[in-house]
Amino acid sequence: MSQRITYSTPNNTTVETLRKYSRLKKCSLSAVISLATDAVAPVLEKIISHHDEANEIENNLFQACFFSKNRPLRSIPVRSQEEYYLAIWNTYIKYNIDNLDHNLYKHNLPNRRIGDNEKKKIIENQEGIIDKYNAKKGIFIYLDRRINYAHKLSAGYSNLILIKETSYEDVSFDFSKMIIAPILDLITLGIDETVRRKNDNKTVQCICWIPVYYINNKALMIPVVHEDDVSASTKNGGKIIIVEPFKDEVKM
Repeated sequence: MSQRITYSTPNNTTVETLRKYSRLKKCSLSAVISLATDAVAPVLEKIISHHDEANEIENNLFQACFFSKNRPLRSIPVRSQEEYYLAIWNTYIKYNIDNLDHNLYKHNLPNRRIGDNEKKKIIENQEGIIDKYNAKKGIFIYLDRRINYAHKLSAGYSNLILIKETSYEDVSFDFSKMIIAPILDLITLGIDETVRRKNDNKTVQCICWIPVYYINNKALMIPVVHEDDVSASTKNGGKIIIVEPFKDEVKM
């Protein structure tokens, strides 16, 4: 006996793939979704039957069955996705200009976090550079930051990475989902597990991740996504993203 369920997804690429398959097979979209859910059901059954190891099995099976990227063997001279999109980033996305600066701001918080007033001043100081180069966005990165709690001051050196475009052809770089992660974690855990741990066990669906800056034994990572899947906060958010690598803090 058939049971009616409601299916929704925020991922436009997934929906378009299902539609293309339904047209190819000359069947309804609901039939394709039913086929997909029937295919995944045995995997879910296997996860349920191993309750004590559910998280590990779910991660391994889903990656093996659905998210394998079929990376080329490094013995074959084929460029990986990460290498390709990093080349796109360096060529078409960012300006090859370093904007080094020394900063001094009021700091009223009892910890290292960047407060609203400091964030506002940073944005005000950097907007002129953004406008000068007609940049789409700017990534403000602290290279060194010291806090004087007695005098309520924050001081340090910074670099502003200017972004001339946020997309290239049919892909975008999702600035609002950038993370800063220890390089050792990326090596030992891999990017997917590192992202999951940084995002409260939530994964980020994307084409791949690329490193765009290195500092303090950490890498600033950005996801590459299909243009239809870029987050609303990247589309509508502010022009300046603030990165504090000593606190693993990214603010937009």
